[in-house]
Amino acid sequence: MRKLNRTFDFRMRAVVALLSLGLVSPALAHARLVFAAPAENATVTPAPTELRLKFSEGVELKFTKARLTGPQMKVIEIGAARLDPDDNSLLIVPIAAPLPDGKYTVDWQAVSSDGHKTNGAYVFDSMK
Repeated sequence: MRKLNRTFDFRMRAVVALLSLGLVSPALAHARLVFAAPAENATVTPAPTELRLKFSEGVELKFTKARLTGPQMKVIEIGAARLDPDDNSLLIVPIAAPLPDGKYTVDWQAVSSDGHKTNGAYVFDSMK
């Protein structure tokens, strides 16, 4: 009987430890890109006038950036990024001039409110 109680006690502690790890993990999460406009691998008509990058959690504007390159890896001029006033996980980046037809790459870097840095890239096509 005593051995059975020890086994049960050990199993309960293991279950509690695993559950507590599951509760802690969201606090350690990084800002992931969950939505983008234009979307990854999309063909957009007309050409976009801004980029919208939605992250899984709030980001720090000072350290969150986007870069847009176009055909022949030419860097495209963009305006100052801003956060949506009602959603600190939505980065809005204006595009300074109309985009010609071609393939574009969005490189992004985000720093979440808890200080974790993530980055990534995706492509889209623009057609008139």
